Amino acid sequence: MKSISEFLSADHRRGEELFEAAVQAAGRSDWDGCRSRFDAFRAALRRHMEVEEQILFPGFEEATGITAGPPHVMRHEHRQMLGLLEQLATALSARDAAGFSGCANAFVALMAAHSAKEENVLYPMCDQMLPESTVEKLRPPVKNA
Repeated sequence: MKSISEFLSADHRRGEELFEAAVQAAGRSDWDGCRSRFDAFRAALRRHMEVEEQILFPGFEEATGITAGPPHVMRHEHRQMLGLLEQLATALSARDAAGFSGCANAFVALMAAHSAKEENVLYPMCDQMLPESTVEKLRPPVKNA
């Protein structure tokens, strides 16, 4: 079983790859390719944030009694990232290469800083404070065929 840090950090890497693929497609003016990759990234990011906000952060707050610490900051940054995603979606719909690129640069900077805080501070704290079974709660449910 992976640790919380390993599991969620790997999820960050997958998201970064999806986003980079969308940015590269936009750079080639492949707007259909950009749209499909962007939509996949947006869905993955929303799922990642949902797992953190509904499982990880409440578990951390309950285990530590800290409610105004790292999870509070992460939730705020999630809202900022979602706002930038909307701006990216607008630029994508307009096929505005310059607007998409500018927003993408701002998004990458915010996402990198956010991920670094989670990976270097919050996730290691969660690894220490939360039970090992927490990782299983972070995984998406298996769908029956």
